[in-house]
Amino acid sequence: MAILPIRLFGDPVLQRRADEVDHFDSELRDLTIDMIDTVKAENGVGLAGPQVGHCKRIFLVSDLNGQETFQVYINPVILEGSGIDHEEEGCLSLPDIRSKVERKASILLQAYDLSGKRLQLEATGLYARIFQHELDHLDGILFVQRIPRAKRFFLKSRLDQIRSDARKRLIHIEGDPK
Repeated sequence: MAILPIRLFGDPVLQRRADEVDHFDSELRDLTIDMIDTVKAENGVGLAGPQVGHCKRIFLVSDLNGQETFQVYINPVILEGSGIDHEEEGCLSLPDIRSKVERKASILLQAYDLSGKRLQLEATGLYARIFQHELDHLDGILFVQRIPRAKRFFLKSRLDQIRSDARKRLIHIEGDPK
């Protein structure tokens, strides 16, 4: 349907807690289709609602096998987590920035699908990492907030540039008729 603009670090929508989804309707399905088109165009493996300007508790994750199939998770909650994993992450909202982030090695996730059916699944490794990363977006947290302050200082000039780009992009987005 449509490729949505990715919101960048510094955009206020990325800094607030997303609202619960309470209507499982055609508008939500249309948003999901647009999010899938967007994440495919950006070669991403996951995308959260706030990253495309929709402050709703929804994210999608690739099957990681060619990124052709995506599962949608609505109102997700981590019920349990165990172990520690320390691997590199990147983010569509923070272009060209990668850093190691500490996450739980395995999680038990509860969410809803597009029809409102409750799902519960265990995830380990990369899937656990992606789920936690995307859930952070729904809570207004970006992965750079989870790295040591000294590393953020090292990234300061790049983060300042992305923040500047976000301001320009936001002016462009808000100026577009909807």
